[in-house]
Amino acid sequence: MDFQPVKASDKEIIDKYMKKANSRSCDMSFAAVYLWKDFYLLEYTVYEDMLIFRTTEDGSSYSFPIGDASPEKALLALEAHCKENEEPSSSSEPTDNVNKLINNLKKVDTKKISDGLENVKKIVGLIDEF
Repeated sequence: MDFQPVKASDKEIIDKYMKKANSRSCDMSFAAVYLWKDFYLLEYTVYEDMLIFRTTEDGSSYSFPIGDASPEKALLALEAHCKENEEPSSSSEPTDNVNKLINNLKKVDTKKISDGLENVKKIVGLIDEF
């Protein structure tokens, strides 16, 4: 994986993937990434149509892959990258942890999440009426 520092000229490529994150978080914007790039020593790569961020501010840590492709493949490649670069792992059996994460992702009920967001919107609407 070829991680590179975030630059202003990367806005178009990063925006392309951030839009796929389906998140309303202000952190999921190029502006936030660019603002914090120097503080967190942010870098990014695109692996098989998945955007991955890395911070080296306090050791290396990585974002969850963002995009339409397979997060499973990206996570496994990221794990291999860490082994190749002898980066410490949070577990003695990282493959088992990645597999558990992948299995849990497959169980996520997006309908429940969507319904929950609709309820939050209703509550915010009621608050706005005051």
